[in-house]
Amino acid sequence: MGSISIGRLIFVAAVLSLLIAGAAMMGTQKHQQFDTAAALAQAQAFESKWTAVKGKKDGEIAHYELQSALRYLDQVPPADPRKAEAEAIAARLRADEPAIKKMYDAGVERWAAEDDARRKAAAAKREKENLPARRAYGRIAEKFFLDQGMDVYVTVEGKEARTLRLKYVLMSRPLVHKLSNDGKTLEMWRTLGFQKVILTDGYNSTWSLDLK
Repeated sequence: MGSISIGRLIFVAAVLSLLIAGAAMMGTQKHQQFDTAAALAQAQAFESKWTAVKGKKDGEIAHYELQSALRYLDQVPPADPRKAEAEAIAARLRADEPAIKKMYDAGVERWAAEDDARRKAAAAKREKENLPARRAYGRIAEKFFLDQGMDVYVTVEGKEARTLRLKYVLMSRPLVHKLSNDGKTLEMWRTLGFQKVILTDGYNSTWSLDLK
């Protein structure tokens, strides 16, 4: 009979350990008692919450909490002394489920509308702050270009100051290409709320960048 290497013995021992551990775990799970008290407590807490908001126009209730409560109530073992109590609560909740779902859906729509209103208010606030900044940008940018030795005329156009015009006698396709691929500059213009940039040499060549 051939000899068995130490490595082989270690491997077999490891496999046996895993099998023993798995069997022990399965045995624990098999004999674990279902927590009826916890299931009933969860369902009763939800039922109390539902009773408090039932019939209210702007009531808030979570349908997924109902589904969780029903799932655990249904798992109460038939032989459990409190099975009848669990079934009674489940029956009441299932009878009210359409109303619960309706209130939940209405709440979701209401929350979405409130969130949309908050976002619009925030956007309006940003716009109120950005409008003066856009109007002042022409003067600031023009000074910046002059400091760089570039004779660029910068104007802001439109009632809401959404259009930025840069007039530079040396404006060319390579310069326009460079500006249109300058991510930081484009992002700054967008952040300020500019929607269009017009680049021109003041004569025959004009280019437009759409920032929307």
